[in-house]
Amino acid sequence: MAGSVIEIGGLPIPDDRPMFLALLGVHIVAGLWCVVTGALAASAGKRRGRHPRAGRLYLAGLGVLLGSLTVLSILRWPATVHLLVIGLASAAAAMVGFLARRQRWHRWLGVHAVGMSLSYVALLTGFLVDNGPLLPVWRELPHVLHWMLPTLIGVPLVVRALARYRHRAPMTSVRT
Repeated sequence: MAGSVIEIGGLPIPDDRPMFLALLGVHIVAGLWCVVTGALAASAGKRRGRHPRAGRLYLAGLGVLLGSLTVLSILRWPATVHLLVIGLASAAAAMVGFLARRQRWHRWLGVHAVGMSLSYVALLTGFLVDNGPLLPVWRELPHVLHWMLPTLIGVPLVVRALARYRHRAPMTSVRT
């Protein structure tokens, strides 16, 4: 049974149970962690050092985020099932991107870039779908934009990045 709605910092929190609030705190920190580390990985040069380190930190944060999301979704079932689906899609895309790189799949570079990028787009979509209606400026936008805006911005950026890197490095790799 869900607890009562409370307000913290002007934002409505849908449940006041201590377990929910503790998990929500973990979820918020993990989400911020993913936004920062994902942006660092995306903006870093695609070579040893900052890019793979930030990518590993993103994946670790995404694991924590998905774990907290799963429990929070169960606690508020079925009202938040759509957020769990978005979170699972984000984690699946990240895992495909990670495995493509780790195992050097055929055309791994493109698969890695698309997988990790789609994971980040899904992460931002989940945030906007859940929080956009509560945030200044964002709440003025039609709700459909909360669903679409990360994709409308992210996909052209991924296409541009793939076009740039296609000319710099081979997209295939022979496993030895």
